[in-house]
Amino acid sequence: MTGRFATDCCGMVLGALLSLSPLAARAAEPCTHETETIVCRNETRTIRVIADSTSPSARYAIGWIVPSAVAAKEFERNPEDGSLALPGGEPENVIVRLRDGAVISTMQSKHFGDHARYNHREIITIWSTDERLLLVWSNDKWETLASEAFRLDSRGELTGRDDVLALVRRIGKERLSRRTGTDDADLHEPLILKERLHGTSRIDVVTALITPGSENGFTFTITLKPSDERRSRPLRAVHVGTLRK
Repeated sequence: MTGRFATDCCGMVLGALLSLSPLAARAAEPCTHETETIVCRNETRTIRVIADSTSPSARYAIGWIVPSAVAAKEFERNPEDGSLALPGGEPENVIVRLRDGAVISTMQSKHFGDHARYNHREIITIWSTDERLLLVWSNDKWETLASEAFRLDSRGELTGRDDVLALVRRIGKERLSRRTGTDDADLHEPLILKERLHGTSRIDVVTALITPGSENGFTFTITLKPSDERRSRPLRAVHVGTLRK
């Protein structure tokens, strides 16, 4: 009887393990690799990781939150790779910790799909090698929609956030007004062409100032120093290059 009882108990336990629902497995591992991307789910929201946005150690990534109130027919599923997108939508973008699916920070960008680029809409992500500094900017054809710098500590907690686009726009328009001596600087919008990190201490930004709908404009390079909360220093420019046509 003892041997049969033990066998029956083992069978029951094995059966229970094999019959675990996907929901139960998901609760133990909130972020899972699916065919097209990494997906992080909980009871209230679904985050889909954007391509080419994971940090060097794959601890963090940028994702878009799938709007629950949007009808299924509004989404587009790519039949070739299974990726999902919401064309024309503006879902919330977040920095997500892939170990547990926790949201580290919201973002200004509103990228709407699994791929980093859709026609003229693109989101670009650059991480420092130590994962302490993150640059993210989002472009359409004629202008930059958002550009931010985020700082994390060794535990992955947000310690700072800078609006790079606001500073680049202000300085670029001031320089353009001085150069042209006219008020048409307000007609120009910044299109960030490139950002580069130098460790966690310096950011180089190459920007074009153009009139939306026109490819004519000016370019300039600006070097920024990230903010330092410990010394109460905001994001600031340490060098601004010459405007060039």
